Amino acid sequence: MKNYLFKAKTIDNPKWVHGSLVKLNDGNYCIYEFGKTELYAPIIDSKSICQFTGMVDKNGTNIFDGDMVKSDKMFYSTHFAVVQWLGKRCGFFYVADAVGTDIINRNPFKSAYKMNSLKVEIIGNINDNLNETK
Repeated sequence: MKNYLFKAKTIDNPKWVHGSLVKLNDGNYCIYEFGKTELYAPIIDSKSICQFTGMVDKNGTNIFDGDMVKSDKMFYSTHFAVVQWLGKRCGFFYVADAVGTDIINRNPFKSAYKMNSLKVEIIGNINDNLNETK
């Protein structure tokens, strides 16, 4: 059986946890961390769920959707992009804002690049920039 890897931020202490995503009967989500023997799995913020793309950055770090990346080569008019699943293209892509405005706000004017087309370095995640106060 294949294990799919996810990461998300916990509700009680906004830190990243990695593992298997589970939807609970009450509608909440939790992540069971692979290799842990304890039965506790933290409840996570469903807006912060990110799936592993199967790719790593130039430092060997796993790339998840929602990760912000930097490249030495250009994504159209910028060196920065966000990793996103594009359903119409059936895959994960580097999505850059083609007009140079804030990619974190997800403007509609974007360009997509294949994940294997450039070497990148992860510089953050869009969920790190979300307002942590409830």
